[in-house]
Amino acid sequence: MELSALETTTEADRDEIISLFHRAVEHLNAAGIPQWDELYPDASDIEEDISKRQLYVTRENGRIAGVITLNKRCDPEYESGKWSYRGPEYTVVHRLCVSPDVQGHGVGTQIMGMAEEMLRSRGVKSMRLDTFSQNPWSLRMYEKLGYHTVGTALWRKGLFYLMEKNIG
Repeated sequence: MELSALETTTEADRDEIISLFHRAVEHLNAAGIPQWDELYPDASDIEEDISKRQLYVTRENGRIAGVITLNKRCDPEYESGKWSYRGPEYTVVHRLCVSPDVQGHGVGTQIMGMAEEMLRSRGVKSMRLDTFSQNPWSLRMYEKLGYHTVGTALWRKGLFYLMEKNIG
């Protein structure tokens, strides 16, 4: 599958992105993975990501195939992580979402690869994220990409693994 390079999204993509998340929530729920719901992520999360220019999209044939939020925001639970990289040049991955229309074609892996390459070129040394313990798809992908579990966090939906990959 040929994807466009990651690009910072704009308000013009807002409705398509919100629709993508709604369809992804339905897809996850149908698979018995209660990771996201009507409370999270919601339209205000997406709007904030767009306004702060931290939401990136990739397209396939002009349609958004996936999105990823990249910033330095860490919930307090991240403090319990045994991060191997302690410097300030890290980025946190939030809300990686692949359109159900193209899932199973390596889109998530490609998005993560593009994000790593882009961030590495900006001097970022480490990528951090959390992933839902009941999502076998994301767990498998992050492990294959070389992310290591450095701790856990307990949130409203259950247990999440804190993961890290040094990229610099």
